[in-house]
Amino acid sequence: KKEEGGDGGISAAPTYVVHSLDLVSPAPPSPLSSIIRACNISSVPFLPTQSVDVNVYSLALMGTDVFDILKEGSRVLKVGGRLLIAEVRSRFGTGSESLLPRFTSMLEVLGFRLVNGDKRRKNKFFIFMELVKEREWEKVRKFKEADVGGEGQFLKPCIYKRR
Repeated sequence: KKEEGGDGGISAAPTYVVHSLDLVSPAPPSPLSSIIRACNISSVPFLPTQSVDVNVYSLALMGTDVFDILKEGSRVLKVGGRLLIAEVRSRFGTGSESLLPRFTSMLEVLGFRLVNGDKRRKNKFFIFMELVKEREWEKVRKFKEADVGGEGQFLKPCIYKRR
């Protein structure tokens, strides 16, 4: 199983192998320093191809390389594996400015099928998606960002408001 970022809490479950990845890792003596591995999640060569059962991206798509991040997620995920995404709703835009159709098209190109979406807008601030990987990595690896219909970005930039 694979967790992206967060506080590494899921790794406390003894029945799973968890790879908790983030751009930064807490420095020792923090107990999390041995749990969270610092890396760019668009390239995780230390994880073998099709070796992971679940990828969790919880506020992990903050970079500009969203396609590369999710393509690498497709590489490491087993066929039949689950991709779970929790992302800030405002990053998808609204109405005619919505990036959600292009984002979901990208996921389909990368071999994923949406099994549980956020159709009822239960949460005003976040979008939650559950997808299943349906295609072998060898059938997905050739795709480039240009193979996804439309132009421009997949998500709006993440802008933090000063409080």
